[in-house]
Amino acid sequence: MLQRAVGERPLVCCQAAQVRQRRPVGVSDPVAVDVEAPPASGRSGASRTLPKQSNYQSTCYLSTHAGMIGHNDSAVQYPIDKKWTDQVSKLVSDLGDWSSGRGALHEKLSTRLVALIEEGILAPGTRLPSERSFARDLAVSRTTVVTAYESLRTTGMVESRHGSGTTVLARQQLVTLPDEQPTLGAPIFRPLLARGVESGPPISFACAEVPGLPVVAEAVRSFSDEDLSELLCSSGYFPWGLPKLREELADMMSSEGLTTTPDEILVTTGAHQAIGLCASLFVRPGDLVLVENPTYPGCADAFASAGGRLVSLPTDEDGIVLDGLERMLSASVIAAAFVIPTFQNPTGSLMGEHRRRRLAEIAGRLRVPVIEDQALARLRYDSREVPPPIASYPGAERGPVITVGSLSKALWAGLRVGWIRAPHPWIDRLARRKVASDLGSGVLDQAVAARLVSRLDELQPDTSKLLAGRLENTEMLLRSHLPRWRWNPPAGGPSLWVQLPFEALPFCQLALRNGVELVPGSLFSTDGSFEDHIRIPFTADPTVMAEAVERMRAASDAMTGDASRSEQPRLAELVV
Repeated sequence: MLQRAVGERPLVCCQAAQVRQRRPVGVSDPVAVDVEAPPASGRSGASRTLPKQSNYQSTCYLSTHAGMIGHNDSAVQYPIDKKWTDQVSKLVSDLGDWSSGRGALHEKLSTRLVALIEEGILAPGTRLPSERSFARDLAVSRTTVVTAYESLRTTGMVESRHGSGTTVLARQQLVTLPDEQPTLGAPIFRPLLARGVESGPPISFACAEVPGLPVVAEAVRSFSDEDLSELLCSSGYFPWGLPKLREELADMMSSEGLTTTPDEILVTTGAHQAIGLCASLFVRPGDLVLVENPTYPGCADAFASAGGRLVSLPTDEDGIVLDGLERMLSASVIAAAFVIPTFQNPTGSLMGEHRRRRLAEIAGRLRVPVIEDQALARLRYDSREVPPPIASYPGAERGPVITVGSLSKALWAGLRVGWIRAPHPWIDRLARRKVASDLGSGVLDQAVAARLVSRLDELQPDTSKLLAGRLENTEMLLRSHLPRWRWNPPAGGPSLWVQLPFEALPFCQLALRNGVELVPGSLFSTDGSFEDHIRIPFTADPTVMAEAVERMRAASDAMTGDASRSEQPRLAELVV
């Protein structure tokens, strides 16, 4: 039996907020907020009180929506969204692969905490999590945390006071990084920073990587001396992008149902930069940005860097749930909305044509910019028809709806070529920000991309076959050896969004010690929900995936205390 739809998860709401008031609940102003979750699946809502924030908790904001957000339209409620997850999740994220290598766990934990303090990430005055909660989420004994904290106290790094917890002390020789805040996307991107510096875990599923296609190498080898000489005769600066590539991208988008001219295309260094440029254009400090819940952590980073505050709507098997959207946009000043309509990250859902049309109409009528991320649009498993981009529907040009795309998932992650499609006046404004950022993307990458864009349709069947086969293999392994795990079959994309029968954060710590790196679902959420979910990219070689599931099973057995399964045959022996 499959799990319930993602959209059925109740959204935590605040009834105490006042319409159109935006008051940040910051570190210097801790308060307790009564929140109530709207009923779901016939259950009545249950009130609870959020604890006072410690210095290490993420900043929380009372948003300003006059419409009910969720499935119950009988009352006015207001969501609380965070810039980061709760304090323990955030610190666990900063610790990274702290438990690897030889030595006692308490020594390795103490060493890593000292490093965070000396780097200024744990600034003076930061309050560390309680010993009990920290131990639970690190999947270690409380004694391990107690001993690590005692080591820090002995060296003068922290102090502990009854009723106040353990706090980082100010040290004159330490350099504190100004306004340094770990971001939502840090767990996703940390493995990229670690590679080449330390070996890291043997298998990392932190990033959803797609195998590179041989056609990329073919395109590189196809360049003649004359081709390269022609490129070298240019200035090398193309702020809007290489003209030939812009033409190819415009033709491709037109064929997909979104009529586009080359002057409506801005080439970027991947979709990540494209989202960042859009955030810098539309978002100012304190602005509200609407996103899906869950969502891609990289977009949260981009909007947070621009000073935006995230508010969210839930998702279901058809993408973002639009109930209450119009009232939200009418009652609150939303600077922009960010959606992933085609194979949403991390759920893999596909937004239908009716919902795309409705979103374009509402956004256009209320003049709310919408950024649609189509970076995963080529990662489908079959020949099914995919609706055209939201920007193709009536009203989209008034928002405007801006479309972001990328070749990094369709061809190879190392081909850092993305683009923005928008009405010409908006492209000019985005281009000015692009020039200020990097003067223009790499010309050689763009030249390679220009030779590949027209071949994407030709390559699609092979890509679909590869993804469908690896999805089937991963689902078979999980059903056979982790039968209590649940997921909805994705419509496309490189990952499974899996619901666990236990909390994800300590499980990910145990998985890390067993040699596989995973990201807990709460880090894909704006409010720290989905604590029992993980994202599992399934694009790895089947032999690697079999070994990864073996290690996940060992971590799951450790979570549940089931040691009897260790006598079962290794999964690698079952893969043919």
